[in-house]
Amino acid sequence: MSQIKPYLENAGIKFFSRVSASISHEVKNVLAIMNENAGLLEDSVLMAQRDVPLSHARLEHIAANLRKLVQRADGIIKKMNRFAHDVDMPEETVDLYEAICLMVDICARMIESKEIGINVIQPEHRITINTNRFYLQNLLWVCTESIMKTMNPGETIRIEIVEFNKGTEVIFSFEAMRKEGVEEIQYGKSATLLLSYLDAELIDDAVPSSIHIRWPGKTC
Repeated sequence: MSQIKPYLENAGIKFFSRVSASISHEVKNVLAIMNENAGLLEDSVLMAQRDVPLSHARLEHIAANLRKLVQRADGIIKKMNRFAHDVDMPEETVDLYEAICLMVDICARMIESKEIGINVIQPEHRITINTNRFYLQNLLWVCTESIMKTMNPGETIRIEIVEFNKGTEVIFSFEAMRKEGVEEIQYGKSATLLLSYLDAELIDDAVPSSIHIRWPGKTC
């Protein structure tokens, strides 16, 4: 295990960097729109200085937009903060549904750029495993990205969690079997080492058009 840790750490840094760059781009977009609204306020001030009556409706509209933008920026920073704290614990109890939702959230911009939909199915009850939260996020993204590479715009990936006597599975289902995406997870270095480090396995004889990641006996 110690032999693969340096590679995982390097891959983890790259994953963290990609997510950070994507989220910072989201923040920049919000700031740009806020700057536009600030410009509208400046225009209103100039008009008032020229004795042009202020439009209360216009000011209320700008104020409402700014409130929404502040809330949006706050949400972006909160998800970045949650993701940053994923590296705090080497192993902990992780709610799989929450972990998947956060992965989709922090990678939203990269997913949207591919025009692919993600549908995360909430289980009937909370399903948790003991694992490393950060590397779990990394594995979930590797699987998602590998599948997306072979999909067409407008298609959707369905992600669900099942619990049974052999353990716990995260199932990625998509509209048509793309062998390339499955092989990238099966034989790609990142996915292979992440699966090994997280004591997970790829079930490659499962239902067609799906990928099953299983944690044998990992149910908490």
